[in-house]
Amino acid sequence: MTRAKRWTEGNVVAVPLEDGGFGFGVVVEEPLVAFFARRANTKEMPADISSEAIAFSVWVTNKAIGKAHWSVVGTMELPSHVELDPWFFKRDIISGKYSLYRHPEGKPASREDCVNLERAAVWEPEHVESRLADFLAGREHQNKWVRSLAL
Repeated sequence: MTRAKRWTEGNVVAVPLEDGGFGFGVVVEEPLVAFFARRANTKEMPADISSEAIAFSVWVTNKAIGKAHWSVVGTMELPSHVELDPWFFKRDIISGKYSLYRHPEGKPASREDCVNLERAAVWEPEHVESRLADFLAGREHQNKWVRSLAL
């Protein structure tokens, strides 16, 4: 018997939230997942989820999808508003210089080039759950993980 591949483009995952509800993400391409600005009381994939705004898109660890964390609850065509290959920023810890990165390319950047971009980081599922809960509650900028990776 062949096991279903969890990291398939368009797989929708249910993300448990601290209040007992669920958020949702869609696999763009391993390890990139786009998370929707939508909360539900059950982990059933909402029929209209593809029309929801994207809250954020980040790389997540490969253990995030599966028995230990997020269940695949459906599949969908990637919505046109999902960015397929977003830029992320990096800052060299020694030189302090900034760069932009998207697989497989990188290029030098100014600090201003990095405004409104995600830091290049691979997120643990628990940190995404915390961030998504805070985003859906209107307090994303207070989230300790967002603050720790801020520009």
